[in-house]
Amino acid sequence: MNMLKKPRLVSLAVSLLGAVFIIVSLQLPRPSIVDGEDTTIGLWTRLLDFGNGLVSFSLTMLLFMFATKVVEWRDFLSVKALEKKWLVLISFLSSALFFPSSFLYYSARSLRGDYPPNHDTLAIPLAYSLALGLVLTFVVMVLVSLVSQNCFLPASLGVKPMEKTSRRRIGNVVFWTLTSLLVLILVSYIIDGSQTDIPRVIAYLYVMFSIRAGKVAQRNKGMNSNVTF
Repeated sequence: MNMLKKPRLVSLAVSLLGAVFIIVSLQLPRPSIVDGEDTTIGLWTRLLDFGNGLVSFSLTMLLFMFATKVVEWRDFLSVKALEKKWLVLISFLSSALFFPSSFLYYSARSLRGDYPPNHDTLAIPLAYSLALGLVLTFVVMVLVSLVSQNCFLPASLGVKPMEKTSRRRIGNVVFWTLTSLLVLILVSYIIDGSQTDIPRVIAYLYVMFSIRAGKVAQRNKGMNSNVTF
């Protein structure tokens, strides 16, 4: 039970569990492609994807905990948010990597036989990914630049508001709704084994919590009465 009190050990255990899923998946029989309509998708690919997702998630969290010196769970509250320029840079990189991540995702699955041999070219989904990636990068950059205004940074992620107002409650509802959506996306990526997308979503979550911390710290210091988060 003491292990559960140490987030680094928990992450390491999750990584080992993912490795077990990967090893087991590689021992399972694989469907054979008999004609142009068949694929190799089966239980082995599901376990392999889930295992890859667990490993990617746990290793990303381990790197984050080492970088921020998180040893116990309560240490997450003391993690410092970076300055605005670094949050903007993190957001840009996370968004700009959407297309490369999609390219690796589709390419890996095509090579292992997920798509039938007579399946349409991957150029179509990749073209959509490129367009979506460009739009995502623009939208995220604008939103982060605007929302991060009037933030007192750096600040601890666990900073608590000194007062509770209706505007703050509305801001909290918006924040936790967006956070919940990102968490759901993260879980779907873990299940689907999208290894390169998992760190991107975790980076988004860090940016969101950092902006919230900056808003709360700004309001606590009484520097701007219009802060809503």
